[in-house]
Amino acid sequence: MITFEPVQKTEDHALVLYDFLLSRDGSQNISHQSEPNLDEHKEFVFNHPYRAWYFVKKNDEYIGSVNVLESNTIGLYIPSSENDAIKKAIEFVKENYDPLPPIKSIRQSRFIINVAINNKGLGDVISDLGGQVIQTTYLI
Repeated sequence: MITFEPVQKTEDHALVLYDFLLSRDGSQNISHQSEPNLDEHKEFVFNHPYRAWYFVKKNDEYIGSVNVLESNTIGLYIPSSENDAIKKAIEFVKENYDPLPPIKSIRQSRFIINVAINNKGLGDVISDLGGQVIQTTYLI
């Protein structure tokens, strides 16, 4: 059973999220170049920029997280082997949050998800949910 629990600004939650961060496949990471230390990570968790942030739980065990940004971007950290949890996390966001109104050249009118180019599994899940590729982004 997949459930969602709000991330709280606590030491315990920061540690769980730090474990997730350290377990990520670096080749699929698009949010930072090097791993922060624990203190840097705690600072981020306690002052995060997200509109909403949830743990994804499977049978009461933390398996990942999902967040929503003011830019209408959905951020996912869920192992690619957990396709059902990925689908449920995207559906959870869509059911509980409306995209914020568009701002020309700043924010889309719909939710978007950034996917690392080599994360084909996540791309396939999003496509199965009706997602469309709208751009390719390059880091210079």
